[in-house]
Amino acid sequence: MALNFDSTRECGMRPFENEEYFSTPGLVKTYFASPERVSFDDARIESDSITNDPIVQVILKAVSGHLLILNRHRQVIAANEEVLSSLRLRTMDSVIGKRPGEAFFCEHSDEGPGGCGTSRHCRACGAVIAMLAALENLQPSDNRCYMTIKTSKGYESREFKIRCSPLNIGGTEFLAFVMNDISSAVRREVLEKIFLHDITNSLASLYTWAHMMPPGDPGGVAAKIVQIAENLKHDIETHRIITQAEAESLKLSKSKTSASHIFELLKNHYIHRDLVSRKNLQLHSVEDDTLFYTDISLLMRVLTNMINNGFEATIPGNTVSVYCRHSDNMIGFYVHNEEVIPQTVALQIFKRSFSTKAEKGRGLGTYSMKILGENYLNGNVSFSSSPYEGTIFSIMLPVEKDN
Repeated sequence: MALNFDSTRECGMRPFENEEYFSTPGLVKTYFASPERVSFDDARIESDSITNDPIVQVILKAVSGHLLILNRHRQVIAANEEVLSSLRLRTMDSVIGKRPGEAFFCEHSDEGPGGCGTSRHCRACGAVIAMLAALENLQPSDNRCYMTIKTSKGYESREFKIRCSPLNIGGTEFLAFVMNDISSAVRREVLEKIFLHDITNSLASLYTWAHMMPPGDPGGVAAKIVQIAENLKHDIETHRIITQAEAESLKLSKSKTSASHIFELLKNHYIHRDLVSRKNLQLHSVEDDTLFYTDISLLMRVLTNMINNGFEATIPGNTVSVYCRHSDNMIGFYVHNEEVIPQTVALQIFKRSFSTKAEKGRGLGTYSMKILGENYLNGNVSFSSSPYEGTIFSIMLPVEKDN
């Protein structure tokens, strides 16, 4: 029997202002989703009717993550091996007829008058909301579920990425409910934000105190401290930018600039760096100083990565050259060094985490050139390498006439 609830309430699309619960006459009260469910025996009959279906068999074996097949009352009637392994079960008997929160021991699963989905806390549960949305709209629904699980050792916080899709089997509507545990990724993201925030504050203090050191430092200690602080700041900012770029949350800040201005920024960036004192950096004069719009900070990051890459490859005493060319509606920046990239390295050079360093490196330099230069600056990042011309990294950017 279908419940005649207001569908917007059931999908969590409207807040429960002063309501403590709602119900259908003759049925159990609920604080959110429908409390109606079938008995264990009826759930077992539903389970037996679909477990031998070829489509269900393929889905249960092919889908990664915790996969549950639910009936229209959000009750489990089938599950894949990953679910059974996670719950340390040998057979399905212990989960048939239960709802996901009940099967995974959610701390709120027994607080509602009708079990999982019917407590006050369920109004904010991404899993329940995804189920109701899929039932209502007959379309896949994605969400996140932050679940506190009761264990023998106490309570444990878990985070799941939820995907709930309608599934028609033999003319009957079911739900394919997938839970992917992202707890480690979420925990790492939170800790990373805290770490970056704290280290940035400490770095700001170091930078400030270094500048306050008295003049006339014969050993150049203050200058060394300032340089170390600037290097740390650059590394932290690189990490932040790459993280945001991969998450597609990086915001552009375009402004008018010119090649000569970019070259002046590069000169100031490298003028006091030890890396340059052992090797040579040549910035060629700009022949056609065309104005163009770009995010200067991101372009500088791409170019400094190209230059740093060139310095790492170049032997002491040799030169890394930077020059610019303008043609048609494109402007190109080129970084040249005399060394040759081996073919085995060249085939992987823009892949994330690939590094040519003897010790395991981060491999973000060339990767960041690509993702920032192409995904965000709308340019084309490439390189060529041969015994005749050495190695040239380049970025070609469109010349936008106005912002």
